[in-house]
Amino acid sequence: MPLIVFSGNRFLAEEALRDTLAARGLNVRDLPRLAGEEISAEAVAPLLAPSLFGDGGLIVDFAGMKPDKALLELLAAAPVTVAVLDEAPPATRVKLYEGRGEYHPSPTPQKTSDVAGWVAQRARKTGLKLDRDAALYLAEVFGSDLTGIAGELNKLALLDPPLTADLVRRVVGREPPGDTFALLGAATGGRPAEAVTQLRRLLATGEDPFKLLGAVVWQYNLVARCVALLQEEGRVTEQ
Repeated sequence: MPLIVFSGNRFLAEEALRDTLAARGLNVRDLPRLAGEEISAEAVAPLLAPSLFGDGGLIVDFAGMKPDKALLELLAAAPVTVAVLDEAPPATRVKLYEGRGEYHPSPTPQKTSDVAGWVAQRARKTGLKLDRDAALYLAEVFGSDLTGIAGELNKLALLDPPLTADLVRRVVGREPPGDTFALLGAATGGRPAEAVTQLRRLLATGEDPFKLLGAVVWQYNLVARCVALLQEEGRVTEQ
């Protein structure tokens, strides 16, 4: 029976695990699951025996632990289906997974643009008519929390389309976090409305006003020094 390993973003890996096992006639709720300190060769071995009705199964979650070679060999040689969650395995474990079983890596979107792309793709997959700006808003608010985004998409599925950014913003009721660099960039670039918006978001999330003031002073002090050097020497280098 196969060793099936899932890595990448936690939410996506768990989802891929459920779908893959379901396609093989296995329900994750019916399978024993071990995680963290529960995992040892002694604990795993009794769970690897086939059931009276054929293939059994086991789910092993490596979060927070480093499995040794003996444990990996035991799982790979199991006579039942073993599903492993290993979010970020090193190359040596990936090689073992690919050689001894099936390896299913999921993406790990981190950047806002990547998360927004995932949101838009998931919305299309589920038939949601979600505006591009709405997908970007969800990415800005939730960051890499794909579980939270999926929950919001489930709620939005109950609404009539189109799902515009304004509608989604009212339903979700959260503002994106502020960005100090965006604040400084907007202020320097002569965009006061954007700068005030970023400042309001930063203060709403508990940022220290004096630290923000210090960042602004530091930035403009640096600009003033560069201007002075340009006037004196004609150019500025990294030295």
